[in-house]
Amino acid sequence: ISTNDEVGELTHVFNDMTQSLYDRNQAITMNLETIQRQIRQLTTVHQASTTIANAALFNMNQLLDTVLQLMVENLGFSKMMVVLHSPERNSAFIARIIGVLPEIVEAVQRLTLPIENNGGITAELLLRGKPVLVHDVEAFSHQFYPPLLELVRRSGIQSFVAAPLQSHAKILGYLAGDRGSLKCSEDDLHILLTIAGHVAAAIDNAKAYSDLAELTQ
Repeated sequence: ISTNDEVGELTHVFNDMTQSLYDRNQAITMNLETIQRQIRQLTTVHQASTTIANAALFNMNQLLDTVLQLMVENLGFSKMMVVLHSPERNSAFIARIIGVLPEIVEAVQRLTLPIENNGGITAELLLRGKPVLVHDVEAFSHQFYPPLLELVRRSGIQSFVAAPLQSHAKILGYLAGDRGSLKCSEDDLHILLTIAGHVAAAIDNAKAYSDLAELTQ
């Protein structure tokens, strides 16, 4: 009703009230979604920490598989991988990867990533210890090691986040994940950084345990 009499004015007031209630309901819904997302993130961090704390130090592959699976199931990541640094060879290798086809898993097992100070993504993560958020892989294609870029394309990765695994000022590798057809966000990077710290400590402890066992022998 668009008249200028009392009925028209009353209708205008009701319309304003309805819009206000709708806006408030939308805001509440968004806040609930944010809270639920944060609960999922905190739960995943707790579960990952518990898994790491209770894991046998010598069973690193099972530990990494469990942590990666937690992040896929709870946080909606599509594919996850752990890359480890080999300082003695000045290179890196993909230690574990989930969410990809078996032929991709087989291909990455044969892949060695050279670490060169060339401004590439690998250098940013493993030499400078900086996290990486890539919204569009093709826009950053010149910063990839070509064989790795080919595997990324074959896996259908369009956007990803990666966080260095740092422990006691050492960069042990990095943790990376994507969301399939969705773009990764700053939130994804923050949760990855949190869990990466726990994973790095576990890897460092496992290496120390291995060195101690070798020394003992």
